[in-house]
Amino acid sequence: MLGKYITRTLKPEISPAIGYLAAFTANDLLFDWESFTLPQGGNRLVGATAVIRSNDGADQICPMDLFFAKNALNMGDIADGTAPVSMGTQHADPTINPANAYWDQIIGHSQLTADNFSTAGANEGGFTVGTTGYHASTGATAGLTGQSPLIFEDYGVAPDNGLYTFYVGATAIGTPNFDSNLAFASGTGNDLTCDGTDARKILAPGDRIKAYDASEDDGTIIDIGTVGTIPDATSVLLAAGASSAATLGDGDLIFNINPIKLILTFER
Repeated sequence: MLGKYITRTLKPEISPAIGYLAAFTANDLLFDWESFTLPQGGNRLVGATAVIRSNDGADQICPMDLFFAKNALNMGDIADGTAPVSMGTQHADPTINPANAYWDQIIGHSQLTADNFSTAGANEGGFTVGTTGYHASTGATAGLTGQSPLIFEDYGVAPDNGLYTFYVGATAIGTPNFDSNLAFASGTGNDLTCDGTDARKILAPGDRIKAYDASEDDGTIIDIGTVGTIPDATSVLLAAGASSAATLGDGDLIFNINPIKLILTFER
């Protein structure tokens, strides 16, 4: 049995090559379409929360425009069930493929503004939290306000499993920066010794991490694995099964590839 409220958690990837480009520009593509499913019967979006990781250890907010879409239905020669075409290249202006524009697949929009992000207390350890409908400022807009309802309706032929596929993509409103100066220094097996930025302000247990070979600046990316624990500012222990430290070189920059966690809450 499904409850009245359900959530979907998404962690779009921002690769080290994108993070290394430093700050986004307003209106840049923050992340391309991420898919999620909802049970048939109609679901109302009641809120969106974004947990934003630090800019190289410094807290930052990440206002964004969220765009929602569905698979193609009755779009001429485009087959029913086709996912929307890419919104473009991350860290650049969104683009449209004129041969298969996704306009008719858009079902709505929501926005996390700068005022939606908390600026006190819990965000002093390398992250901030923003929730639609919440206003951190004082005065008339302080506290909780209503969220405009956005209905995710059933469409086309009902899937066999009863789950309809939807998509969310985002553009930046501000200038978030997911660069990193946490650098690999040495290591044995799954025990990494780092220098530069305090590892505890960038990483957390369970993070998927990759490295960027800054010594050559040729865009080489090394898949490291998953963080197990972070004992101190310069130590990172990888989880079982993660890549060996032998694959890394001195000075390789370490990035959390999922610095944005988006939590969508729906009412059935």
